[in-house]
Amino acid sequence: MDKEYADRALWGGTGRRLPVGRRLFLLRQRLNTLSFTRERKARPERAVALYVRTVRGEDVTPIFDSLQREAGRRHWHVARRFHDQAELEPGAHPVPEHWPGWRAVRDLIRRGQLDGVLVPDRTHISTNLAAYTAELKEIAELQGFTELLVREADP
Repeated sequence: MDKEYADRALWGGTGRRLPVGRRLFLLRQRLNTLSFTRERKARPERAVALYVRTVRGEDVTPIFDSLQREAGRRHWHVARRFHDQAELEPGAHPVPEHWPGWRAVRDLIRRGQLDGVLVPDRTHISTNLAAYTAELKEIAELQGFTELLVREADP
């Protein structure tokens, strides 16, 4: 992708910089395009992982149920489910590569066993803007996609 196109995507038609949530959404959509448009011969439907990260004690069942419904609505095959639990406070999350479930998702996409990952919202990947953006790019480089149940929004 050329830098001029990337820069234009960050600015609105008025020349003002777009809100962070909108920029993240546009970045994720642009990165997902390659995966969604490339020809797939191995499987008739997309194989995805459901990924959730919670704090210890949080009930993960309703979250996975919501993700499962969304995958079904999109006719995606749920190949795997991953759940990482934090021992930390709800808002304190280290970078994604510290989480074994997230590392497994990346590895399965790398090996071609998954087409992408479905996550409740961006905070399940990272609350850190730079780390979240890096993960979107990493998944796209592996020719996978990252989809959210709740799209990026400004805090």
